[in-house]
Amino acid sequence: RPYGTRRERTSFAHVHKNVLFISVDAFHQTSTTKAYSRENSTGGEGWVTCTLVGQHLAWFESVLKEANQIDSIKHIFVLAHIPIIQPVRKMSSSGQFLDRGTESDFWKLMREYNVDCYLTGEVHANTATKDPD
Repeated sequence: RPYGTRRERTSFAHVHKNVLFISVDAFHQTSTTKAYSRENSTGGEGWVTCTLVGQHLAWFESVLKEANQIDSIKHIFVLAHIPIIQPVRKMSSSGQFLDRGTESDFWKLMREYNVDCYLTGEVHANTATKDPD
């Protein structure tokens, strides 16, 4: 867990057999005013945006780095509420997405540390997408 951060009760990592599961709370309060820009692929509903920053992002990287040094971990699954790669099917959903998508530091870390699968749920419909790179 990212102890000492606002996410210490909503993000965690757990190893089961040879799989590391990392669940990440990607909702981030930016201000009390609306911060939404579809042109820049940033923002969220009201004053909440979707991103990992600061200590939360550092915790995520430290978990991935350690996992890559443990021989018994063969697979890494990351779970968060919001999609990264667009477009996705959606039904009864705001369609909220991760700020900067595949250009985000969060996505870049998953690539760097060889995450096998990213699972999301915001859109209430199924879309299977392969990393474009």
